[in-house]
Amino acid sequence: MNQWEFIFHGAELFILLFGVAAPIIWSALRIRSILQDFPPHRHINGRILFPKGFEPPEAGELERVNGG
Repeated sequence: MNQWEFIFHGAELFILLFGVAAPIIWSALRIRSILQDFPPHRHINGRILFPKGFEPPEAGELERVNGG
């Protein structure tokens, strides 16, 4: 291989990494973050049903701060 082939393949890898892979990974992480904050759920007869693995944590007692 000569120098131009190395340059061409280096540019090709750079474009694939930052032009394709990085946006896909960023989008997947963003979707995961949104689903953690707003999990999919259904309202059936006054109950909220979450898919397995998306249940919110149990709510505990809130502690008053600053004498409020």
